[in-house]
Amino acid sequence: MTRSFKAHIAVLTANIIYGANYSIAKEVMPSYIKPFGFIVIRVCVAAILFLWPLNYFSREDS
Repeated sequence: MTRSFKAHIAVLTANIIYGANYSIAKEVMPSYIKPFGFIVIRVCVAAILFLWPLNYFSREDS
């Protein structure tokens, strides 16, 4: 798999997540959850998705 292909897959994944986030927010926000609660959930999920690979790369081999 070339670097260019990996980059395109990463961009496609980011766009799918962005599009799904918009659609989900449009459905859930008015009736199930308030906007602030949705933002908190979104930030927490983003932090987990960011810290998980960061933790993997920062491990020291013993």
